[in-house]
Amino acid sequence: MTNTGGAFVLRDWLLDDPAETIESLTERLSNPKLFATDYTPVFAKRMAITTVYTSNKLEQTLPDNAREHQMYKLLEGIFNTDLDEDLTSPAKATWPAEGIRAQTRETTAQMVQHLRALKYLMQHVHQSLTPDVIIKCHRILMAGSVNDDGTLVNNGKFRDHPSHAGTHVYAEGNPVILGKHPECICAQYRNDGGVDHF
Repeated sequence: MTNTGGAFVLRDWLLDDPAETIESLTERLSNPKLFATDYTPVFAKRMAITTVYTSNKLEQTLPDNAREHQMYKLLEGIFNTDLDEDLTSPAKATWPAEGIRAQTRETTAQMVQHLRALKYLMQHVHQSLTPDVIIKCHRILMAGSVNDDGTLVNNGKFRDHPSHAGTHVYAEGNPVILGKHPECICAQYRNDGGVDHF
């Protein structure tokens, strides 16, 4: 039995009983546990690595001689070996907070912190989004980063001074206002569409 009417060709020697085999396969694929237990962690890891690599590539913060497979291998090794307590460990090197292309070691440190922050969020995705989660994520993300003058970025705290992104300058932060806004934003996020987790 050969079906030549479409892109999929079904040959009888591939399946003893095509109808039964396809029904069995459909049943197995519709089982939510298949993906929850077998492939979801692998997919999540690969997406995290791809996100960090692509983000750094778009920001042009990869080393000039960086090879894609080398960067993926580096990030996968970190993802596989970093334990929960490693996520908050100090950065092994400093790196420019502005994200300009830097030495390989500095760039690697930046990518490591990006991956650690994303991994932290992935571990907390089923919890409610709170200012504490945001602050801890920022502490991890910006660990080891330095300002233009070489001073360490005050990571893990809401700002209380002017800042900028590119040519856009943000107004000076009022600590009282900034202290209240994150909770309001988190509450709005949690209540938007009935979502209680991020």
